[in-house]
Amino acid sequence: IDLIFSGPLRVWRSQVTSGRFKVGKWYHDEGVIPKDLSRLNVGYEAAKASGAAVGEPAVLVTAIDNFPELTVNLSLAHADLHVRNVFARYHPHDEGFIDAVLLDFFEARMQSPASRDLATLEVSVALDELPGCAELDDQTLDKWLSKAVMEPTGLEALNLRFVAIDAVRERAVAEGIDPREYRISLIAYLLRFVKFEKQPLERRGRAY
Repeated sequence: IDLIFSGPLRVWRSQVTSGRFKVGKWYHDEGVIPKDLSRLNVGYEAAKASGAAVGEPAVLVTAIDNFPELTVNLSLAHADLHVRNVFARYHPHDEGFIDAVLLDFFEARMQSPASRDLATLEVSVALDELPGCAELDDQTLDKWLSKAVMEPTGLEALNLRFVAIDAVRERAVAEGIDPREYRISLIAYLLRFVKFEKQPLERRGRAY
């Protein structure tokens, strides 16, 4: 995790500006939170069927759009930093050194909140398929989602995924990201996960 942000993304993240705006609405305007709210209906229905007390997509997204303005750090972001775009390899000239390699920079074209790539990666580590790591069951997912953002989860004994999640959160703290901003970014990428039809229905409902 540290190699990703101190290696391939280091220069981008060192060139920081700042802005003040509604971060939730920004994610909606940029399409991270889908503009077509019908794409959230399946997740909403799956969540409701599981007994979760959830609001309808229009109500939920309106609330997110109306989160208060925050002053945030902005930098160029990869903007699609899920686990399938991250590879680790031994350095070709030093077998004791591991190199981080990123793929697919198609979305890397704009200034974004500094929490964007970190939150994308945390959600992906938690919910996407990872070779060698068991999926998180519903109880463990609930424990993850109930933890305060940017604090150690204390769940690494349950699943190796939390070693990576804790490392992402440590990075967010080290960069001085506002926990309120990070929370909104997590929400945005949970809702982005919901819209993907290839993801299992139960997992989309849990993300919602």
